[in-house]
Amino acid sequence: MEKTVLKNDKAYKYGCGRFLQYPGLIKTCGNEIAAIGKNPLIIGGEIATPIVRKDLEATLNENGVKYDWVIFEGPCSHEGAIEFAESIGDHDCIIGVGGGRIMDFSKLVASYAKLPVITIPTSSATCACLTPLSVCYNKDGTTFGGTQLKNPVSLVIVDMDIMANQPVRLLRAGAYDALAKNIELKQRVSSPYDYSEYIGMRTAVLLADFIADAINKSLKEAEKAIEEGKPNKGLEDIVYVSTVLAGLCSNLVNGSKQCAIAHKYYEFIRFFFPHESKGYIHGELVATGLIAQLYFNGDHEGSKKFAEKLRSEGFPTCVSDMGIKMGETFFEDFYAKLLVSSVLINEGEERRELAKESLKTILR
Repeated sequence: MEKTVLKNDKAYKYGCGRFLQYPGLIKTCGNEIAAIGKNPLIIGGEIATPIVRKDLEATLNENGVKYDWVIFEGPCSHEGAIEFAESIGDHDCIIGVGGGRIMDFSKLVASYAKLPVITIPTSSATCACLTPLSVCYNKDGTTFGGTQLKNPVSLVIVDMDIMANQPVRLLRAGAYDALAKNIELKQRVSSPYDYSEYIGMRTAVLLADFIADAINKSLKEAEKAIEEGKPNKGLEDIVYVSTVLAGLCSNLVNGSKQCAIAHKYYEFIRFFFPHESKGYIHGELVATGLIAQLYFNGDHEGSKKFAEKLRSEGFPTCVSDMGIKMGETFFEDFYAKLLVSSVLINEGEERRELAKESLKTILR
């Protein structure tokens, strides 16, 4: 196989082949998997694999599906995915089992190997199980950037019993990552009726408003489901919002322009502090970034209240909360990187100064 890094695919892809979400699914999904591949390579995370392995293997065996497992603990990198794809053997599809890192890596391996991919998320912390995009890193853990993939995910298997037993930290992280669509898009587009913007962006704004409303109405009930270890309507809604709707919102604009300061904070923290930030998941860092995003949007009181809410839930609200010591030039280095990013490169001086003030809420 020629070792050429995949290029971003520009086609719009609005979802996956099949999306299944109900309790007990992991015990009966073998027939769904068999319809896609009879000899999958299963890539699992160290923590996630024991959660599903017994039940998944039983249903695969019942349906005559051969399989091999690989426990993968490295970053989602192009180099790693190429290595996997080159040694794929006679496997005819890829199954990813775990969180966002495994979802992204499994999709990337499948893209290089030109095989269908099935995802089995063990939390609702990101929409990575569904989106045709992989957030990639270099082998040293520093940020490489997102890669738009050519083919959508063939099958997503969401077992609500597993979702009801995920840590509440992951539930909230996924909800806040989805909520970011609404808050960040307010920087990009003032109104869905701004006809100077293309229709995909305007549609994303409408969907993002619905996402925010659903999270505000259902998150507390979903947290109760986690506390009791049993699915309920609120959890079903939050999981769907955090995976399907958040993914669709991204796909409506082909994974670009819906992100702003909050996601750039995540990206840059991973870039500047890859090892120090390793213990924090995507949605947690995006949530911290939303403090600055709300401030930039003009909602200074909302920024304070959101910071208080995050603090009460044990989320970091600034860089120092993560035990990271900023060097003397860090703030200016961070700001300079933001200035040349897609977030601010077309903004005027007044908006750039506002962004600088906004960063002071979290870069401390």
